[in-house]
Amino acid sequence: MPGSEDVLRSLREELERRGIALPSLGVERAVTGAELIQLGRARPDVVQRLVEALREARTG
Repeated sequence: MPGSEDVLRSLREELERRGIALPSLGVERAVTGAELIQLGRARPDVVQRLVEALREARTG
């Protein structure tokens, strides 16, 4: 299984390939020690583009 940083890098690359930038993507560690991918904040228009990309992937 890939590490958190690898997963984050893959997500960022795929989003960028679709013209979607989420600048606050990151990895953070929970108090339990688990690593979590932080999607952070995004403008509504960016989130709408993400929704559209996910819909295309589902139907495409």
